[in-house]
Amino acid sequence: MGLPACEIANYEKQFNTIYYDMAEKLAGVLNIDVELLLDDYTSFTRPGFGQRIKEIRAMYGISQAKFSEMLGVTRSTASIWEIELHRPSRKHYNKLMEYKKSQEGRNTK
Repeated sequence: MGLPACEIANYEKQFNTIYYDMAEKLAGVLNIDVELLLDDYTSFTRPGFGQRIKEIRAMYGISQAKFSEMLGVTRSTASIWEIELHRPSRKHYNKLMEYKKSQEGRNTK
């Protein structure tokens, strides 16, 4: 794969997060399903995560500015996530999932 052995070791020891693009390469080399290398966070942050974040925000019917306040980030950070220039951190992913579950709970009542 053209990676240093220490980088592979860091993936094996779970020191480095295996994001979707790397998971695809590793899965191809190992001849396994890519989903075996992803957890909930890395699965969420695969391509299309910006739309998934927009959908969570739409559940609340609020602006990026208000949504970013809820998450404790700047509006520009929320915008960057929605256009997929950067992924949210695992910490912010957890907040997103809390808000999503909270809103889903309200919608089912």
